[in-house]
Amino acid sequence: MEAEPSGELSDDELAEQERQQTDDLPQYVVDQLPTEEEVEAGNHGAGVKRGALVSLLTPVSKAQLIQTVITMDGEKANPAQICKHAGVGRSSWYEHVDDLLAFGVVEQVDKAGNSPLYRANPDDPMVESLLTVLEVGAERRAQATDGE
Repeated sequence: MEAEPSGELSDDELAEQERQQTDDLPQYVVDQLPTEEEVEAGNHGAGVKRGALVSLLTPVSKAQLIQTVITMDGEKANPAQICKHAGVGRSSWYEHVDDLLAFGVVEQVDKAGNSPLYRANPDDPMVESLLTVLEVGAERRAQATDGE
């Protein structure tokens, strides 16, 4: 009679299983995973490095600014207007504007007096993707509240 498997994998089997799992992932996802050295050192946080998505959407004030700008339907606005609609202080805008410009989500398009005017970058595929996320999220939130 054969022995029942214990359900536990050997270190070699675990390593092979992990390799197979990561072989199926896109490279940009694999790049976000902690290295073996980081795992062994316990220096891997929650298991994922701070990647592009986390950098783009944190802190919350930056996400609020992005959401406001991308839902303005291409309208130009100065930082004070954007911040008012986002419900954040102007210091948040100046803290995050360089990131928003670097990510290509926001572009400076004009000036009104001394104040620069910004809008969502209509040519950036990330803007379109974020709008889709907002729409799907709103639909799912509505469905969840309808079911309660």
